[in-house]
Amino acid sequence: MIAVASRRLERNSTCALTFLVLSWAVPAFAGGGNVLPPTARPHGYSLTDLARITGVFNGASPRDGVSPTEGTPFEMLYARANGDKVFHVDPGTTLYVPVAYSVGDGIDVDDKAAVANLYFSPEKYGADYIEIVVDGRVASLIRFGYPVGAFLPLDGGGTLDYSTVAAFLSPLTPGTHKVTIRALFDGALLGGGTFEYSDTYTVVVDRPGRCR
Repeated sequence: MIAVASRRLERNSTCALTFLVLSWAVPAFAGGGNVLPPTARPHGYSLTDLARITGVFNGASPRDGVSPTEGTPFEMLYARANGDKVFHVDPGTTLYVPVAYSVGDGIDVDDKAAVANLYFSPEKYGADYIEIVVDGRVASLIRFGYPVGAFLPLDGGGTLDYSTVAAFLSPLTPGTHKVTIRALFDGALLGGGTFEYSDTYTVVVDRPGRCR
């Protein structure tokens, strides 16, 4: 299944296609909130590391209400169960923003090429766009390296094969900011349908003290 934020869409067909690579540049903006390149390792963490930390929380239900990035140098933006989409963060906080994720696809989620193919190939989920918009500035995540995955142990036994398209955002300047995630998929795994989604978070940088 594929999900964007809190929505999930079941699919019942599988097929394979040659891996598609789209390599687009990510723009940089003054004032923070820049989408970092997929190879970035803020605080020594990779996107795959964050997939391992957050995957069970995002991919297995129900969520326990405590963000898995609590106690890490990051704040994850996600749809809380109570609908609250406002995040208060300290100055210097790096944001982790998953836009889409999927579980149970039967691929080797440790293989970045296979994971990118899952999201980008028109014979699979077929992303038309996967974007993060920070205060009106648009950055595309249709680029090799943003889709990553991990095999994750579950508390009750078994393993969750989790993949996601996500990015790090550089720390925002003090004040109130809008971060929108949006995506459109229309690949063959959707059986002729489309899956389009957009959601917006408010990030308030207003708490002095710890620099996460």
